Amino acid sequence: MNKIKVVNDIIVLEEINKNIEVKFENKNDSFNVNNITLKIKESCDIEITYEALEKTKLDMYFYVYPNVSVNIFEVRSGVKTKVQYKYYIEENSSVTVNKFYYNTKHRELDIVNLNGEFSRFDYYLKTIAKDKEKYDFIINHNKSNTISNIYHHGINNSDEKLTFNVTGVVPKNKIGCELEQQSRIITNKDNENTIAPNLLIDEEDVSANHAALIGNFDNEEIFYMMSRSISYEDAKILLTNGFLLSGLREDNKEKIKNILDTVWG
Repeated sequence: MNKIKVVNDIIVLEEINKNIEVKFENKNDSFNVNNITLKIKESCDIEITYEALEKTKLDMYFYVYPNVSVNIFEVRSGVKTKVQYKYYIEENSSVTVNKFYYNTKHRELDIVNLNGEFSRFDYYLKTIAKDKEKYDFIINHNKSNTISNIYHHGINNSDEKLTFNVTGVVPKNKIGCELEQQSRIITNKDNENTIAPNLLIDEEDVSANHAALIGNFDNEEIFYMMSRSISYEDAKILLTNGFLLSGLREDNKEKIKNILDTVWG
């Protein structure tokens, strides 16, 4: 397991093996942004923890070599964070990303480039929004026979806006690609939220689907649980936890469960 911790502008390589190469560049005068580059040469697991105790900006670059399988687990907490991710994935490689966020104000841009044939990207973002959050996600299927599965799930209990913009791109003559997008926001208040699913496809030989849903949990689910002697508050917590844990790797679920216990008190 490779473990990286980032606190404000300080990166700590807690456990790094030969599978990856990590490079850190301090803020430059022009953009005031730190850069972290990871070159992933062999199959491995990576765990990244972010703690932003003050306003921060960060660019993350992931270069995944051919024939590599990578599992990335990220936990992010803090205030007023801005981050840009760029992924470059070569042939016959697969990347699975599990993210769990509980920030106060966050803006993020993810750009994924599937640059090799038979490359794959599976992405699960789970966020508890405490303030305004915006996520822009773009995945480019630059080669034929590439696969992407993109899931954005958010709980918004704040008075501010939560936004998911998800765009899948397939150019002409890139055949056999598969794209799946599912975005959902659970809100308990009369706040404004936005999901914009976009499929920009210039090729017929493609399988592409998207779904978007904003609203609360189904009342029938809550009433059913209450009929089993579960209180209304506990029913909401159970449904929320299930929503936030769905789709994640089993080993990551246990870590997030421990965090949720502290979040809900």
